[in-house]
Amino acid sequence: KQTIRRDTAEKIAAALGMPLDKVFDSVGEPGLSGASVNKIKLNLSAIFTSAVKKEIMRRNPCKLATPPKVDTPPAAFFDEEQSRRFLQALHEQPDFQFEVICNLFLATGIRPGELRALHWEDIDLQTGLLYIRHTLIHTGGGEFDRDMPKTSGSERRIVLPPYIISLLKEHRRRQTVERFAAGVVWKQPDAVFTNTMGNYLIGSNLNNRLKRVCRQAGPPEIHLHSLRHTHASLLINSNVTAKVIADRLG
Repeated sequence: KQTIRRDTAEKIAAALGMPLDKVFDSVGEPGLSGASVNKIKLNLSAIFTSAVKKEIMRRNPCKLATPPKVDTPPAAFFDEEQSRRFLQALHEQPDFQFEVICNLFLATGIRPGELRALHWEDIDLQTGLLYIRHTLIHTGGGEFDRDMPKTSGSERRIVLPPYIISLLKEHRRRQTVERFAAGVVWKQPDAVFTNTMGNYLIGSNLNNRLKRVCRQAGPPEIHLHSLRHTHASLLINSNVTAKVIADRLG
């Protein structure tokens, strides 16, 4: 069976000279997912809590509502062997910038929006320190803006391992050559990672590229945020304390 618009169904029924309910079954609008209902409840609860504090309402009605159960799939991530195969596949593919990006994800647990917002002033290649100060938001029409991180705890400083510093230095050298060759069309001269026009990267494009590398490497297909989970998992397996991991992930 196939769902069609009501106006289309009415035209077909009229052409057949038959009542609409004799030709088509009425299909109701699909309900909201449990996750969407919980988000709405959370926002409403904040509004009602504020109203209670201001004595506009006597109590928060959301506290009487039972939220729907949400089946959350387990977080996907690579184990150590899968990580090694993934890094090897990255090294064999031709896009050096993407190799640097994925290595940085695995080595730092940085969020995709934080990585895409990085400027060279956020990385001290001499001391090996990475400063997370912004996240990238899409403002529409192909335009982006650097905004404050997700939470106050998201602003942090991460010590980079030597191999990441070496990758970043080589990436900057190659990027400088590309930027001067492109001339005035290069849009974001300070951005660490860009597309061929020097503009900020789009997250969906990075995810599509990641899936292609995963198919070559053999591990299950994951998305960019899964590399953050992988970083946390590798730290846990290395007996790093929960407090240190939480601070590192922001």
